[in-house]
Amino acid sequence: MIHDYGHVGVSNAFLIKTGDAIAITYNDQSVLENYHVSKAFMVLQQDDKNFMAKMTASDKLKVRELVIQLVLATDLKSHFDLVADFKSLTAVASEATKMDPDGEHTGTCASDAIDAIDASACTQRRVRRLAPPFRGMTGS
Repeated sequence: MIHDYGHVGVSNAFLIKTGDAIAITYNDQSVLENYHVSKAFMVLQQDDKNFMAKMTASDKLKVRELVIQLVLATDLKSHFDLVADFKSLTAVASEATKMDPDGEHTGTCASDAIDAIDASACTQRRVRRLAPPFRGMTGS
């Protein structure tokens, strides 16, 4: 429901190309996605619509952070980069945990796997951006 809330009927590219106020407001970055989530949270400022009113401040921030990340992830411009990063991370994890038929570890050691991830600053930023909502869920 939030990811298209208040949709104006045109694409990000159109808004950017025409210099629309929405594109300018969001600095040409995931223009509609930022717009949708912003508009949705503005609705929550109304007492009769704020389903999070009784949540703790900490929980409200966590929900807001997660919703923002989820909506921004719907921008197809970044979709293929996210999919490629995910495939890269899963390939590294798979290699790091390979075992031979006798149960001996044959894959790259974990520190090498971390080094491979560290090599990509772009991947690091994406992992940091996507990981925060899951902190604390695994005891970390």
